[in-house]
Amino acid sequence: MGQHTMKLLPAVPTRSSVVPDRLKLLDRTRLSRRLFSLAAAMARGNVILPETLRETLGDAVGDESINFGEALAHADGMKPHFHAGLPRGHVGQEGLSQIADLPAAPMNVHAGTKISYFGDLLMNQAYGEITGTDGKTVGVLTDWKDPQGQPCRLDVVKDLATKSNFSGLPPPFDLKSQPGGPYVMQIFVVGAGDGKVNIFKGVDLKGQFLKMANCEPMCHGTGVVYQYGNQYRAGRNAICYLLEKLGGLQIRFSALTATAKPAKRTTEWDKKQEGYRYIEKKGPNSNNRNQFMEFADKEINDPQSKIYGWEESRVVQALRNHASGRINAKRLSVWVLTLKGFEPWFINEVLVKILPTLRRNGVLWIGKTRVGKSTASKTLAFLMSMIEIDALGGDDREGAPEPSIVAAKHFDFFKGEPVERVLPAVFDDGDLHKQDASVLKAFLNPSEEDSTLWARWGSSTFAPGASRQAVNNSYDNALEKRLVAEWRQGKAMEITIQQFMTLIAPSLKQITEEEDMKALLARSHVVVTTDARVYFRLASDEFPEDGVVPFYTYSKKSKPDLFNYSPEARACFGRYKDDPTSPNNYPSDFKEKAEWSLNFAKRLMRGEDVPTVSITRGASLFGQPVHSVQPAVVPPPVGGSGSGAASSSGLSGPSAVAGTGCAGELSNVGAAEQQAIYAAMQEQFFEGNKKDSGALVDLMSPPRKRLATGARAPFGCGGELGDVDLAEQAAIYEQIQQAFFNRNQVDSGTQMDLTTPPRQRPDTAGDDFDLQAELERHLDMEEELERQLAEEACNQAAEDAAGQGDATEE
Repeated sequence: MGQHTMKLLPAVPTRSSVVPDRLKLLDRTRLSRRLFSLAAAMARGNVILPETLRETLGDAVGDESINFGEALAHADGMKPHFHAGLPRGHVGQEGLSQIADLPAAPMNVHAGTKISYFGDLLMNQAYGEITGTDGKTVGVLTDWKDPQGQPCRLDVVKDLATKSNFSGLPPPFDLKSQPGGPYVMQIFVVGAGDGKVNIFKGVDLKGQFLKMANCEPMCHGTGVVYQYGNQYRAGRNAICYLLEKLGGLQIRFSALTATAKPAKRTTEWDKKQEGYRYIEKKGPNSNNRNQFMEFADKEINDPQSKIYGWEESRVVQALRNHASGRINAKRLSVWVLTLKGFEPWFINEVLVKILPTLRRNGVLWIGKTRVGKSTASKTLAFLMSMIEIDALGGDDREGAPEPSIVAAKHFDFFKGEPVERVLPAVFDDGDLHKQDASVLKAFLNPSEEDSTLWARWGSSTFAPGASRQAVNNSYDNALEKRLVAEWRQGKAMEITIQQFMTLIAPSLKQITEEEDMKALLARSHVVVTTDARVYFRLASDEFPEDGVVPFYTYSKKSKPDLFNYSPEARACFGRYKDDPTSPNNYPSDFKEKAEWSLNFAKRLMRGEDVPTVSITRGASLFGQPVHSVQPAVVPPPVGGSGSGAASSSGLSGPSAVAGTGCAGELSNVGAAEQQAIYAAMQEQFFEGNKKDSGALVDLMSPPRKRLATGARAPFGCGGELGDVDLAEQAAIYEQIQQAFFNRNQVDSGTQMDLTTPPRQRPDTAGDDFDLQAELERHLDMEEELERQLAEEACNQAAEDAAGQGDATEE
């Protein structure tokens, strides 16, 4: 065979890896007597559904894979077409059905029954790969040797089987003894996980009938016999359908094809849809007292029912499907919040860095409860669903999916809804600390080509590029309090990577190796919320010894929260919590907010500029609440390639400095106005933060890398600057801050003090811009303007009084 090397595969995805070891322990006599347990009249008449391997092992609910009853419906109107042997698929290919769902039972060698079809089942066989002298890689069964003493090669099996040379196959793919007549054998090799495969051989004796006692010795594994129900033809077609949908490597000699006249539809599709919705809403949720059968019997005989005249088996099967679906993760299609609802600082400092990489990196949310972690994860997941649907052509085209996510508290439950790009996943407040490191690394790595996780009776699959997030509460609260206390005392102004790993360790107790922890942090962004701070670390495989993790510190009077709800949004979210499925919970401007969020995210993902987000809160002159996010509109992206790295300035190329005017779209705002806006903002910052100790704006680092330390976003300016747009004010402020950084970056300790009034602050802007003089000039202008407005108001009041007196006299 030539020299070759061998390696064991780490894992091969599976949907049926837990059946076989118990199979040999079953009482075969008992199984042969319990063949027809489920009543169903499906497809062409009254068909009795036999027990499957899964049901004999005690799992009556099953999962989302195709069962025998569904296979009967799929195969209705079809017949097997026989052809030459053709290899299909590969060992790791996922299937829609499972070996556990085959209607089969171990042979009863004590019975005198003669059979013409049987199966040979070998479970959990060691599987690996070898590389031969030709450099090609092929699969092998490491525990089985061919006549030359080499591991059994699957390429040899495919070559011999497709030529119908069954007697020349190496074990275990041959028959231990030949039946004495012609036969055809179909071979299925399906991945079972952990470097194992399951093998099923279906043997057709081509008209011969042999006793089970003679067939069983031909099998290398467990000999099984098919159970067709009370209609052989329909049962045979259903078994063919299940075998075709097994996945894995298949060498088949038949395929189901449609007959000339497909089966007739008994009712119109729209009426069926109406009936199915009726069953979903009105049907019982459990079957512990025979509720399914009683509901079906009552409704199909009631002329007023929407399912009057339906087949009882169809109704019962629909109820069983709904009952099975309730134990798995649910698809959520209603969500009332958007990206525009986040706090502006969280958008500008965190989300602009996270959003562009959600197809490559997962997000791990850890920390204090009731601050919006779960809400944030679902909001981002819905946004990613909108982005993926938009990439496919939008949700207004016929047949387009609606934005949806799938959320669960256990990885097992994700098997009910395979995660796709248009259907992101959120592992919300589950037992994260109990999950194996390999599971978390696979789940939080959307760029992984094959993320298939083990689940009971199957597996949970995650498509490459599908956004995934996990949420948990546990963190080292004692360490965080100590860090905050030292920070307030001026002792510890940073948090190191090692301290950050200790901070999140309680949520990842099962990860004991430092390299596993680093591998997880290299795959996923981490956001940690506490009583005083929000820490965030972007996914990176670099862990320098002097590396630090950025954080945002809440002011003492701020309530920790990642969201800044408008009054209407808060009310809508409250209604959503009361009834999550109602379509009437959306705010009146949801469409505009969704478009804003979609355009913002798409611009980020294409590398185009995005505007700095700010917010105006308070009350109007008439007492009405004011809650306005700027910019009010975000234009759609220019093109697919973008215009450069994403930034939050919203400017095509800011080059202006303080006191000299702004370039680009702000060229129509004069230099004096820019300076006045800046001075007014500084005054307002002081008013909002004079009670906070140590509130300083750092001018030694670029604005994009700064974190707020007590100061709030500008609310806008009044007086003579009332006609300058708030977005322009924010952009001017950022440009001036950038200019301050450019001028003062060579000076040590250059900071702007926000704890003393502006008139007492030293000038730190440079010789050509006298901040003190500009502040005084601006305040004098405001005082003069207020005096003029008061004088005009008095004059107007006097004129009104005089006019009223003249009218009275007349």
